[in-house]
Amino acid sequence: MQFETQSLIASVALGACWLLESVLPGVHASRVGAARCRHLALGALNGIPGLAIVACLVFCESGARDFGAGVIRAASMPAWCIGIVAFLLLDLCQYAGHVLMHKVPLLWRLHAVHHHAEQVESTTAFRFHTIEIVLQGVMLFPLVVLLGVRVHEIAIYNAILLPASLFHHANMRIPKRLEDAMGLVVVTPGLHRLHHARWQPLTDSNYSAVLSIWDRLFGTLSRHPSAETVPVGLDGYTPEHTETVRGMLMTPFTDARAGLGSPPGSWVSQDKFLEGDVTGGDGAGSKTSKGIKNMNTNEHLNNLYIPLRLCYGLVPVVAGADKFTNLLTDWSQYLPEALSGMLPFEAGVFMMIVGVIEIVAGLAVLTKFTRLGGYVVMAWLLLIAVNVAVAGYLDIAVRDIVMALGAYTLAGLAAYRGEQLLPGSGEHDRHASTIAS
Repeated sequence: MQFETQSLIASVALGACWLLESVLPGVHASRVGAARCRHLALGALNGIPGLAIVACLVFCESGARDFGAGVIRAASMPAWCIGIVAFLLLDLCQYAGHVLMHKVPLLWRLHAVHHHAEQVESTTAFRFHTIEIVLQGVMLFPLVVLLGVRVHEIAIYNAILLPASLFHHANMRIPKRLEDAMGLVVVTPGLHRLHHARWQPLTDSNYSAVLSIWDRLFGTLSRHPSAETVPVGLDGYTPEHTETVRGMLMTPFTDARAGLGSPPGSWVSQDKFLEGDVTGGDGAGSKTSKGIKNMNTNEHLNNLYIPLRLCYGLVPVVAGADKFTNLLTDWSQYLPEALSGMLPFEAGVFMMIVGVIEIVAGLAVLTKFTRLGGYVVMAWLLLIAVNVAVAGYLDIAVRDIVMALGAYTLAGLAAYRGEQLLPGSGEHDRHASTIAS
């Protein structure tokens, strides 16, 4: 996709957002014109290294083609299917890079430039430190060299990402039902405004760029009943840092650091800031400390919960799918002869049925049925352990028992986070995390 085409798409999207911001304003904003000029100037400056990165990516793609590198190019898939896979990989990479920008202190000093804006509007999408733009480009090289993503697919993704970013940064009011429906698929202004909240637990959520599925999948989705009332920006910075292009570029190299911020009023009511009760009054300081301590505890639990959820969600799906292809192994060999002889159909057909069950269990873990899915996977692994033990594979049986304990732990963590065994059943756990998917 040519640079002129991308520029045209960006211009049209920006004009549409400005129109919607004027017709359907979300939050009263002052001095918007000055902020827009600063953001556009920074965006134009960042275009210089952006063009250099594109040239380097084209060179790497050429080398990758010569060596036949690229996992997705080795798969026998039609071009449209490869395009979808490339788009999902790029959006996932954008999500992962965004998480790193928040979790690695040195990277956060760069990314704070984007967050210390005192108001969020469409051109905030251009408010990034130049070094961060370079690092975002560097993250694309493994996708091109190792996975086989092509530069034109990156261009198509960026042609979608930029309008999407302008949209979810826009200061516009969308009817709640419509925004909730849109939020099931894409990032909306309401969801992303929470990401710009002054309170760190909200800032460290809603990382998705285009598709909101990643926050749902990795447990980083936050919601608020009145997102437009949530204060945005970062404590710890002065107008000198936030209101000049020079200040934004120098922010990472100063002593200024982002503070924890204060929770939005309506957010405190959810378990009173993780049972810390930050409403003030006598002993408010110690209560706030308790809330922060509980918040850190839940963050550590989330760091355990997310990889467990991924493991027990993706592995059953992959193993289940392979029951239809036997690329990893011949699964029928693990059937005891006695059981195989009792089947009214071939062992291969039986393993396909097993595969369907495993795929369903994995998808349950990856969606809102994580707690139920964890228990199902645990029970399934114990049944498999018995089966392979009878077939004489005692080492595999021991491994599956250990994995079953891990699935049980996942279900327990899901319960601690307040997830219901059956969503919609009305069951609630008092230890629900303030930030839960």
